[in-house]
Amino acid sequence: METISAKQVEGAVDVTSDQSIGGVKSFTSPVIFFPTDPGQFECLKIEGLYMYWLKDRSKFENDGDMRIGPSMSYSCPTLQEFKDGSWKERNPNDII
Repeated sequence: METISAKQVEGAVDVTSDQSIGGVKSFTSPVIFFPTDPGQFECLKIEGLYMYWLKDRSKFENDGDMRIGPSMSYSCPTLQEFKDGSWKERNPNDII
């Protein structure tokens, strides 16, 4: 009898209890996560080397959007904020 892969069976992954599922996941397009109770940000978007917190999922790069990713001037990832039409980088030594 052939084993059926869990990803082929609807409801095979229990989403109501704590669990650990090992493996590697790769995505061919951006991934967007929506919180159950949106506060300051409407969604989290992962695209390329950046993780974005967006205020409006229908319009990318709004003033106040945040992202973490490769630095434009330091040799480390940094927190960056979209402000006045461009991404402004925060100094990695600043306390938020």
